Formats: sequence, C-alpha cells, structure tokens
Amino acid sequence: MTILSTLILLLGPSVALVRPQDAGEERAPAGRPASEGEQDKETKGDASKDKKAKDAMPDPRSLEKALDALIRPFLGGWKGKLASPKAKESLRTPLRALMGDIESWVGSNVREVGERRPVILAARDALAAGLAIELGGGGPRSEDPRALADSLVKGAVKEYTDFRTDRLERSIICWCPNENWTRTLAGCGEGCAEEQKKLVKDWVEEGCTDEEIMRRMEEHPKGGPRTRAVPLLTGTNWFAYVFPFLLFGAAVTLVAVVLRRVTGQRKPAGPHVSEAAPAALDPDWDQKIEEELKELER
Repeated sequence: MTILSTLILLLGPSVALVRPQDAGEERAPAGRPASEGEQDKETKGDASKDKKAKDAMPDPRSLEKALDALIRPFLGGWKGKLASPKAKESLRTPLRALMGDIESWVGSNVREVGERRPVILAARDALAAGLAIELGGGGPRSEDPRALADSLVKGAVKEYTDFRTDRLERSIICWCPNENWTRTLAGCGEGCAEEQKKLVKDWVEEGCTDEEIMRRMEEHPKGGPRTRAVPLLTGTNWFAYVFPFLLFGAAVTLVAVVLRRVTGQRKPAGPHVSEAAPAALDPDWDQKIEEELKELER
C-alpha cells in the first residue's frame, strides 16, 4: 500500500485527499505544457518551486494531526449550513482566519521548515474537498461544487497572505544605505525595498513563521538587528519599554502626595473647634443670639 493510499484511508470519505494542491492556484488543464517563451525566469522558478512542493508528500502524522485540530472541526461546524446561496459570502471571513490558523499550527508543530509547505498544501486541499462535499449537498447548482470550494479557499489564501505580508513589511526596516534605517518596507517607495519584499514573500510561501522571517532578515549579510522595526526585549532594550510606565507611576504618586497635603491643610484642628461644633448644632442658637443683641442695645 502506498503512502497516498494510507493517507486516503486515514482521512476517511468525508475529506478526500487526492494529492496536495495549493488552493491558491488554478487546476492545470490537460494539454500542451507552456513553452519557455511564455514564462520569464522568475515565473518559471516559482512554478518549479510550487511543483516541487506539491509533488512532495506531507508527513502523514503531521497532516492527520492538522486535520484533527483544524480542518475536521471547521467542516463539522459548517455541516448542513452551506446550502444557502449566501454561504459563499458568509464563509469568507472564517476561511481567511482558518488560513492563518493552518499556517500557525504547522509552524508550531512541524519543526523542519522544508516539511511545512507540503502539509499546508495538503490541509488546504483537504479543506477544499470537504467544502465541495458540503456544497454539493445543497442540490443542483450552476457552479461545480469543487470549483466553488477551490475558489473560496483560493480567495481566503490570497486575503490572508496579503494581510500577513503587509504586517511583516511594516515590521521590517529597509536596509538600503540611502534610507539609513529610517523606513519600513511598507513605507519605502523606492525600488531598493524589492529585494527584501521578495525574500518575505518567498519565506512566507516556504512556511516560515513571522519570528523565523525576522531572524532570517537579521542573519542576512545586509541585515542585522536594525532590520526590526520593534527591537527585541533583551538587555538594555527593556529599559526603553519600562521607562514610560515608571514615569507614569512616578507622576501619579507625586499628584497623590500633593493632593494629600492640600486636603490635610484644610482640615480644622484644635480643641476649640471640637467644642464649637456642638453649639453650631443647637436649635436655639439663633434665638440666644437675638436675646444677647437686645440686651446689648439696652
């Protein structure tokens, strides 16, 4: 029995896994392969890298754990709810969040970076297969259920990848000498940032976590600690983060001390005050004052 057959048996009939395929790519139609003149070198390199990742079989144990942790619970939560015509729109946000959960889970549970992308692609493909089964249960549709499921997953992958890439570009400083470490990749309009943006894109597709990407930027010959827009909390860097809180605490303490002194000075003191207080509460006090004033007038 091949590994592929074993995976199909493990996944069961509800989630059919034919082979890892990136949901963010169109299914290649049968026919003549593209000639070399139809693609430039960069496109051919990316296609070769994607094909290699798709042809690589994911680790069955890692994939099974990912399906148990994320894919099957997600499909179970939407079971019987995808027959509505509005299902496509209602799935958009949850699917985008699930793409992030898949990448985070694989990044945390698959140690070797080279083994992550096949698991991610297989999980996406299994998700699309499961969605197609649920979408197909809603009766005849004008759109093929698998094509619709692939489209939904593809859109979610693109939205989350764009969001994550933008977040990383706002966290990395451009290492161009002309910028002098003053702009992030997102804030740099010059072409000098393209090299780092390309690295970020490649490392995201490879399956690296955000911290691994930041560390690779630091370890790059052109990089270093200054590539981080927000430095790590190590050594003396802690003081830069703690100082504002210390300053705020000192200011609050100073205000409390001043208020206490001011209110303390306004409090009445001495025995004559305590003796005068009962007289002020005497109900006949006004009448007594009038009688004394009359006696003085005589």
